[in-house]
Amino acid sequence: MKIRHGFVSNSSSSSFVCAIDDEQVPLGFDLRINIERYTEELISTEDELKEYIMERYDEGHKNRKTGQYEFCETYDEYAEKYPKGRAVKMYNEWVKKLEDGKKIAVVWASYNQTDDPVELLLGNSSVEVLRNLGLDVLAGSW
Repeated sequence: MKIRHGFVSNSSSSSFVCAIDDEQVPLGFDLRINIERYTEELISTEDELKEYIMERYDEGHKNRKTGQYEFCETYDEYAEKYPKGRAVKMYNEWVKKLEDGKKIAVVWASYNQTDDPVELLLGNSSVEVLRNLGLDVLAGSW
């Protein structure tokens, strides 16, 4: 996964995952936005989290004997086979947010194909800027 620290010129959108207390999040200067408007998926249970992680982050593992990539059917199968895998590390970090009463929002924002100033802000901001604005960014794809 690439983590952007600056700007990228060859893409027209950004997406990131963040933990939220509710659909209204502070964006500095007492500005609050309805994050649900920019949310592709809202995760509020451990089962939803397991499903999301398997859909997005199980990249398969190469079988040394056959040379073929193998994928797990469930998160629990993945966690048992690959206890140090990236998806397990993400799940362990993110499930703590759910246990703290937060939801996990998968946010998508264009950074040049919209007139929406909030979407432009979300799409053009680096991880550090989003965190400084008060978003608990867990992962990103820019």
